[in-house]
Amino acid sequence: EGGFAARLPPLPDGQVMVYRSVVNYSIGAERVVPANLGEPWLEHWFGPVEPIYCTSFDDGVAEGWQLNGTWEVGPPQGQGGDPSAAAGDDPFVLGLDVSSDGLYPAWSSESVVSPTITIPSGYESVRLHYQRWLTVEDGFYDQATILADGQPAWSNFASTNDFEATTHHRDAQWAFHDVDLSPWASDGQVTLAFEVNSDGGLEMGGWTIDELCVVGYGTINTLPGCGDGVLGEGEQCDDGNQVAGDGCSAQCQNEGPGQEEEPDEDEPDEDEPGLDDDDLDDGGLVSRGCDCHARAPQQQRSGALGLLTLLLLGWRRRDR
Repeated sequence: EGGFAARLPPLPDGQVMVYRSVVNYSIGAERVVPANLGEPWLEHWFGPVEPIYCTSFDDGVAEGWQLNGTWEVGPPQGQGGDPSAAAGDDPFVLGLDVSSDGLYPAWSSESVVSPTITIPSGYESVRLHYQRWLTVEDGFYDQATILADGQPAWSNFASTNDFEATTHHRDAQWAFHDVDLSPWASDGQVTLAFEVNSDGGLEMGGWTIDELCVVGYGTINTLPGCGDGVLGEGEQCDDGNQVAGDGCSAQCQNEGPGQEEEPDEDEPDEDEPGLDDDDLDDGGLVSRGCDCHARAPQQQRSGALGLLTLLLLGWRRRDR
């Protein structure tokens, strides 16, 4: 009953560790956790975060969420590859068909959409942290996707052809998952969606979600008076707000294509013949990180660390 225990080496704040464990038994057998070809690593976030929006669906109705198709809130029944219990203290989860056979239907597009989440300014990054139990066919056939403002922020592994499309995503335990929402949260709000798009073949349990949080990691010092519309000391710009991504950052510094720099006399003018577009500064926005977990901030994936490392290859031909 004692099982096994180990301590993960800590990483600096703002990073996420990916790891797995390999147990070798004296009889020659081996066990790998997680035994999931589609996602062979578990994640752990390091560092403090500030919750922005959190729900465990304990109200039993997912207040403010739009549930389409077979999405529902309820206690999981362990059917179709679903868990038999919630990840948190309350019994409720959000998932696809948690009350019947647990399977998502064939030839369907099933989605659930969050309310619009307001994101305060001043974070180094904004992230989605939640507990996931997902079973879905190889992405060559069925796609499980997390959308931020209608754009894909994460999707399951997809093989490139049908002969190798057997890398199914099969969670066998609740798994913490970190998703960087920074590119979409920079305008001060974000809307999330979870989807499954299926073909007419194999159906699995799909999404089961619990303990969901959008969190902010780190703070960026803002100059006094930044956002008042008056150019003050230390400010390169002041557009009357503290919203990043609009040409003037949350710290009142120039950003993006609107940024102006003093020309270098030794450099050719942009209008001179022969100047290639690749030679110009594209003024790309500074990347900002986001992570959501009840206790942690921004995650930057590090190298794979763990108790033991094992390369799992599981290529099998799809049964026709």
